[in-house]
Amino acid sequence: MAIFGSHYWQGRVLELRCTPGIMHAQERRLQSLLDGFGTTG
Repeated sequence: MAIFGSHYWQGRVLELRCTPGIMHAQERRLQSLLDGFGTTG
């Protein structure tokens, strides 16, 4: 049983994408995670 659902994690990843100074490689990884949620961005 998951403590946090996928909506929670999707929101967290979206918050991270807004972090100032994020590196390109990090942005690509976060986008990959979002793609796993079925979100385009």
